[in-house]
Amino acid sequence: MQTLSDKAIITRAVGSVLSSLMLIVGLILLGAAEPSVHISNYVSWLIMFGVLFMALSVGYQVLWVRFYRYEIADDEFRVEKGVISKSYDSIPYSRIQNVGIERSLLERVLGISTINIQTAGNSSYGRVEGNIPGIEKRNAEQVREEIMNQARQKDGGGL
Repeated sequence: MQTLSDKAIITRAVGSVLSSLMLIVGLILLGAAEPSVHISNYVSWLIMFGVLFMALSVGYQVLWVRFYRYEIADDEFRVEKGVISKSYDSIPYSRIQNVGIERSLLERVLGISTINIQTAGNSSYGRVEGNIPGIEKRNAEQVREEIMNQARQKDGGGL
């Protein structure tokens, strides 16, 4: 099974840090609005809690990227992911309708991509059933073509 680029850790960690900062700022504003709260102690505790929460969040994202695996098997596309609880997903090539490549601004800066796989059951809603986040840009087109070729070879493949 193949793994994600280490650069995917950065994209996941940035999201965690931004979410943590928004939570901390919200809690500080909430505490500032309460007249009975001694603001300096409140802010000190929030900063300590926030730093701990951010460290745990970033650590979780590192593990999430490290434990994410995918495989382009002969009969199906497989994904194994999860830190605390594991998920094992298989998508038969005969159900694949579209394979797209997406790059956010941060992904473009880092030189990575996300591959999205839409199936016959979910493509009408614009949802993806499988994805490979954080794959090196130079490999993304090759992996996309490989999945599409497998889907074309299977009976009923939509590509």
